[in-house]
Amino acid sequence: MITVGLNACIVDESNEIRPVDGGGVCLFEDEKLLYAITEERLTYTKYDGGFKKALEYVLDASGKNLHDVDQFAVSFYGVSLNVPEFLIEHIKTELSIQPHQKLIVVPSHHLSHAYAAFYCSGFKEALIVVNDNEGQIIGEKKSPYMFENSCERNSYYLARSGKIELIDRDFDYPQGLGLGKLYNKFTKYIGMGNYHNAGKTMGLASFGSDRLLSLGDAYKKDYNGNLHCIIPDTGGTENDIKTLFKKLGVTIPELRKKTDPLRQIHADLAMYVQKQLEKWTTKKVEKLTEQYNLEYVCVGGGVALNCPTNTSLLNIERVENVYIPSAPQDQGLCIGNAIYAIVNQEETDSDQFQFDVPLYTGKKYIVTAETIQTTLKEFPNLYYNEVEDPSKLAAELISEGNVIAWFQGESEFGPRALGNRSILGDPRDKLVVNRLNLDIKKREAFRPFAPSVLIENTQDYFENFSTESPSMMFTADVKKEQIKNISGVVHVDGTARLQTVNKQDNPMYYRLIQHFGELTGIYLVINTSFNLDGMPIVETPYDAIVCFAKSELDYLIIGNFVLRYKL
Repeated sequence: MITVGLNACIVDESNEIRPVDGGGVCLFEDEKLLYAITEERLTYTKYDGGFKKALEYVLDASGKNLHDVDQFAVSFYGVSLNVPEFLIEHIKTELSIQPHQKLIVVPSHHLSHAYAAFYCSGFKEALIVVNDNEGQIIGEKKSPYMFENSCERNSYYLARSGKIELIDRDFDYPQGLGLGKLYNKFTKYIGMGNYHNAGKTMGLASFGSDRLLSLGDAYKKDYNGNLHCIIPDTGGTENDIKTLFKKLGVTIPELRKKTDPLRQIHADLAMYVQKQLEKWTTKKVEKLTEQYNLEYVCVGGGVALNCPTNTSLLNIERVENVYIPSAPQDQGLCIGNAIYAIVNQEETDSDQFQFDVPLYTGKKYIVTAETIQTTLKEFPNLYYNEVEDPSKLAAELISEGNVIAWFQGESEFGPRALGNRSILGDPRDKLVVNRLNLDIKKREAFRPFAPSVLIENTQDYFENFSTESPSMMFTADVKKEQIKNISGVVHVDGTARLQTVNKQDNPMYYRLIQHFGELTGIYLVINTSFNLDGMPIVETPYDAIVCFAKSELDYLIIGNFVLRYKL
C-alpha cells in the first residue's frame, strides 16, 4: 500500500483558493515512511505552500509514479470541518486522481496534528495537546475572517486503547484569543514580524525583567476549567495588546517598528507572554493528565516549537515523558494525514500501529568530484580537495575556531537542522555567537544557538535532564560549573535548547562530536541551520555550495570533500 500525505489549499478572505504555508509531502510504503520533504526546500522560497515539487521529489526518490499511489491523504486549514466539495474536487484535479486511487480527507486540521504527534511517540496512551493559531472552522462559516468564527485553537485529545478521542477545547468560540494567537500578536507588537518569527520572541523573553508579571494574568479559567482570554480578538494587533495592558492597569509604548531600537520594555513584553504561555499550558495539562490518569504527553501544532513551554510540561510531577515530532507545525501535517489514512483503513486494529518516523527523510545525494567541479565553474574563488575522514577534519577545524558548513546524508524533516544540514562552531568561544549572528546569519544578536551533545554526555553539562531531545524541542539548565566551558551555547538565563545525538540516528555526526570531545574535552558543538537570513535550509549539494559561496563561513565539508576560499 502506497500512501502519500500532503498539505492542501485554503480559501482566503476573498474566496480564492491558495496553498497553505509550509507545504510538504511524504510517502509511506505500508507503515514505513520512505521520504518526506517540504516545498520550501525545493523552491528555495521560505514557508512556500503547495506540494507540486515535493510530490515529484518523493515519487522520484522512491522510484514510484503517480499511478503507483493507492491513496492520497489531505487535511485543510481555514475552512469548515465540513470541507466544501469544490475544494475536494480541486485537490482531485491537482493530483489527477484515477479510479483505482482514494482521496482520504482527515476530519480536522487539529486531528492531523494529533495523529502525527501520538503515532510517532512510541507511547501506548497519552494526552495530546494541539496548540495553534487556528485550524478549521467549527460549524458554519459565519465570517470571511477566521478570528470571527468558531475555530479549532487549542484542542486536547485522549489516545487510549487504539483510539484518539477529542476530550476538550479552549478558545473555540468567535473572537477567542488563544495562547498561540496572543503570542503572535506580541511578536508583531515588539517588531519581530509575523507568527513565523515567534522564535525571536522566545529568545528575547530571557532578557526580560519580571516587572510586568505582577500585573496579573491575560487568561482565566471558568468553572469547567476552560481557558478564556480577558480580552477578545478584534483582528488587530496594536489595539488588542494596548487593550490588554489597559485592562491590567498600565499603559505601554507604541508598537515597535522593525527599524526602531530594541528596548528593555520589548524584552519585558516578550517575557510576559512567554510566561503566560508556559503557565496556562501547564495548568491545563496538569488538569487533564490528572483527570484521565495519564503520565505521557504528546504536543503538536505551531506552538509546540516553543521549547521552554515543552520543558515546563516535562517538569510536571506526574508526567513521565513528553514527545514532540520534528515538524509539529503545519509542515508536519503531511505525515499526520498519511498516518490517519493508514491507521483508519477498513478492518484494521488501530491499537497495533506505531510508526518509526526517522529524523532524516530526504534523498541521499552522491557527491562526486564532478558534481563539485561543475558547480565551482560559477564560483572561481572557491577550491576543493578530497578528505579521508570528514568527521575528524570537521572536529579539528571547529576546535581551531573555524565556523564550518556541514552537508551529509539525507536532509532533516522540519524547521531545525539536526546534523546533516548544519553550520557548526566551537561552544567554548562566546565570540563565535556574535560572528554567527551578525556576520554569517545576519540576524539579531540576542538569539541563542543550540548545542548538539552526545546523549551519554548530556548529564555532564545539563542539570536534571534525563530525556532525549533529538529534534531540539526542549531547554535544559546548564550546570553552573560548565557555563564557562560551553559559553557559546548558554543563553542569558543559563539554559540551552539542546539536541541529543545518538550513534544509531546519525553515526557520522556522532563521530564528529566524539572527535571534538577527544580534542577538547567538550563533547558537544554549536549547531545551527545551514542557511542564511531569509533562506530555507539547503537541500541539494548545489544549494549547499551556492549558500557557502554567499556566506562568511570558513569551510564547507560536503560528502568527502572540503571547500574553502582561495586566498
